[in-house]
Amino acid sequence: MSSNSQGSSNSQGSSNGRGSPKGAKLAKNSASSSDAGSRLSLFLNTDFASVWGIGAIANVVRWLEMLVVAVYVFDVTGSAFQVALMTIMRMAPLALVGIFAGAMCERLNRPLILMAGYSASGVIGTVSAVLIYTGQLEVWHLAAGAFMNGIVWAMDFPARRTLLGEMAGQDKIGTAMSLDALTSNSTRMVGPAVGGLALEGIGLGATFIAGAILHLITVLLLLRLGYADKKDDGSPFTVWRDMRDGLAHVRSNRPLMATLMVTIVFNLFGFPVTSMIPVIGREILELSPFPIGLLSSADGVGAFIGGLLIAAYANPNHFKRLYFYGVFLYLDMVLLFSSGIVPWLSGALLIIMGLGAAGFSAMQATLSFLHAAPEYRSRVMGILTVCIGSGPLGFAHVGLLADAVGAPLATAIMAVEGIALLIVVLLVWPEVE
Repeated sequence: MSSNSQGSSNSQGSSNGRGSPKGAKLAKNSASSSDAGSRLSLFLNTDFASVWGIGAIANVVRWLEMLVVAVYVFDVTGSAFQVALMTIMRMAPLALVGIFAGAMCERLNRPLILMAGYSASGVIGTVSAVLIYTGQLEVWHLAAGAFMNGIVWAMDFPARRTLLGEMAGQDKIGTAMSLDALTSNSTRMVGPAVGGLALEGIGLGATFIAGAILHLITVLLLLRLGYADKKDDGSPFTVWRDMRDGLAHVRSNRPLMATLMVTIVFNLFGFPVTSMIPVIGREILELSPFPIGLLSSADGVGAFIGGLLIAAYANPNHFKRLYFYGVFLYLDMVLLFSSGIVPWLSGALLIIMGLGAAGFSAMQATLSFLHAAPEYRSRVMGILTVCIGSGPLGFAHVGLLADAVGAPLATAIMAVEGIALLIVVLLVWPEVE
């Protein structure tokens, strides 16, 4: 009886595929499919889907405006430094108000913070369009608009990302942040291409109007949000004390410090080289605005592909390595791209560069969220925003180098410096991998 039962059991195991390598593979594939479906179930939460979509729209406008402003300013001034200055002005508020923004987001209603910010960006775009159509636009107007939009960006990061993390829950935080990074990466792919096409087709003024309309859509989506944001716990709200406590929490947390150091390296020596893509495209590859937009979108293509793979398959065991070695891959590709070779090969290098960026962008918020104590998460996101805000120093560095030695050599120098400092981070904070 027991023998027959055993045989029957084995036969059943063989017939359902569990008693053979083929069956094990089928079971593994089934589990993977189920896991991927579970991750995508986040979109069944309409509030999560709305906040995710709001981020996508805001990122489209950001990348579109950065491209058209870069091309316009370079055509008007012929200065690579002034092109970099536009991005410096947009990123400077991240460093200036990031910690303050994080502390505010711990206490105030975050959907209202986002609504006020996106409304302000819509007004800025409308005013810019009016100046263009009345023939009064100056470069300093664009710089001022970039700075004010940077303040909105500084508030967006701790407000929207912590909302996404809370809506997703601890077990799906990696997927939530990966999906959010996916929107940033995909819009970096679409935004510059659309921006180049818009600049050639409808002009700078109409491009700003389109951006203002998109910001209006984000406000409407926020008005429909059903998420009840957390309320103040009744303790005294002292911004300086909250900021100080947040910094103390970061200093005492080595994995969190390691995460932030990699962010600083990337934003000082990695991200700033994107401002040289239009310059290299114009001067070395001799491209017109639309092909420049396509070239500027190439790293977004790679980042989009990488983001899809990370959102579908990455698990917590992969998070640190995706983050650290993603930056290594990015900087290596920057070094190769700096040679200014033919457009199609330059585009291929930028696509690979984007794969590295996907690991970095998906994991910087994920690791910051996971390493931080729950009561400090918005403040840690604010401090992460400050680290991202170190970028203006990198943009100033690459812009001055480009004016002195040319964009290709300046880009190569940035890559070598970044790789060297990344090795230093690994030696000082081995917790990074």
